[in-house]
Amino acid sequence: MAGDLEKREKEYLIRIVEEYIRTGEPVSSRQVSNIYGVDLSSASIRNIMLALTERNFLEQPHTSSGRVPSDKAYRVYVDDQFSRTGGKEKEEWKDRFFSEKETLNATNVLKENLKMLSDATHCASLASEPDARFQVLKSVEFFQLSEKQVLVVVITEAGIVKSHQVSWLSPFDQLALENLGKNLTDFLRGKTVQDFQTGFLKILADEKMAKEGEQFTQAVHMGKKALALENETTLIFQGRNYMLAWPELKKQSNITAIYQEMESGSELFQALQQEEDLNRAYCKIGQEINLENFSNCSLVAANYGSQKAKLGTIGILGPKRMNYFRMANLVETVSKIVSSYFR
Repeated sequence: MAGDLEKREKEYLIRIVEEYIRTGEPVSSRQVSNIYGVDLSSASIRNIMLALTERNFLEQPHTSSGRVPSDKAYRVYVDDQFSRTGGKEKEEWKDRFFSEKETLNATNVLKENLKMLSDATHCASLASEPDARFQVLKSVEFFQLSEKQVLVVVITEAGIVKSHQVSWLSPFDQLALENLGKNLTDFLRGKTVQDFQTGFLKILADEKMAKEGEQFTQAVHMGKKALALENETTLIFQGRNYMLAWPELKKQSNITAIYQEMESGSELFQALQQEEDLNRAYCKIGQEINLENFSNCSLVAANYGSQKAKLGTIGILGPKRMNYFRMANLVETVSKIVSSYFR
């Protein structure tokens, strides 16, 4: 997209976007000419702005007003911003978090960091909970509820607990269940949920497993039921009230629609699904989010995970008129903090 622009056009487009982010008002050629370092007259700048408008980089809200950036202009600006590197604020965030890290479980790690992210950016923050498929298994335990009802409790290395009640034809006593849990834990420790699910038949065919007996085979079946890969789309939010102060979302109907979209979560979850390297920020601007109610918003997010495996995504929702460079730095820093917890 930036390839459509001459070097000078791109330079002035970026200055116009920066001025609009600073003021929140349509930008005139006279304003641009007053920016430090500008070496063109108002008339020359006006011609550049006209050309940018004709190519849909700028929009003119009213006939006599200045110009405002389009989503297309923001994309040029963001790509330019994301090519830079971060600064001091990253280290401040690391120091702020690590002193409290040991007392938090996985869900609270996300909630605490989202709260800090919202307070630092005055934007809504959100995260998808860890993807169960890539969780590394730590232990499997079985508890007798009745003669043929068993509660399976699975704990992952990241502290995620998953439980499931299953029925079985053969009765179990608690001592047998404890031994089965110990044996299955030894067998599965270090494997991911996905490893277990995709290799289920291979596990059943394993010679070592066959020696464990019929009850162990049943325990594996119960574990499989407990670790069924549901299509969950759980999102965690913090700082949604900051959205009430955005001039772009003054209309109550917009806020209500956005809150409703957040409550359902499923479509917004899809907007987070972008394959990028871990801890590397990416951005979706306005229409790129592909949700009508968020057309005046931007999403800056990064994937977090462990050992190069993506577990989830963390990010912020803010107005398009934001400091993308700072937001990207903070989101990347938080994703690294969360990733370090899961490692």
